[in-house]
Amino acid sequence: ILNANDEYYMPELISALASLLSLVLIFILTPYWGIYSLVASQYVSILIVLSTVLYLLSIKGIRPILLGRLNWHDIRFFLWVAAPFYLPYLGGQLNQLTESWLASSLGSGSLSTLDYARQLFLALITVLSGVLTTVMVPGLAKSYAKNDRSSFTKVLKRVCLYLFLFSH
Repeated sequence: ILNANDEYYMPELISALASLLSLVLIFILTPYWGIYSLVASQYVSILIVLSTVLYLLSIKGIRPILLGRLNWHDIRFFLWVAAPFYLPYLGGQLNQLTESWLASSLGSGSLSTLDYARQLFLALITVLSGVLTTVMVPGLAKSYAKNDRSSFTKVLKRVCLYLFLFSH
């Protein structure tokens, strides 16, 4: 919603600041709360991001859709549009499951070696997917909000092309 109303960077900035605050809270609370400091810092981070997004929506004069007002048509359209973003994740999970199953039959240490080897590739994919979603999703949201199907289709095709290009 914020992307469709030309508010691109503030949610990302608030999310980054909330993550930094989460790390500080973990560092401070761990001696007192132990492992529960992770939970507390996560909840504080989520509440900060949620309250900031709701505040930014109220500044723009936008009321978020309540769950009782959703209809199947909106949900179905969102799932159809979001599917290209989740297909690479599904393929990656199936690939990881198959690799782990095969590596576990090879002997001691094989699974750990495979996991360490995968980390470099995952770092690259994580950075690229973060950049793609940060840059291209606002274009999709804006085109959809303006009901500009040709621009929406053009951006969606470009997103799919980049996703398939970087996932192989």
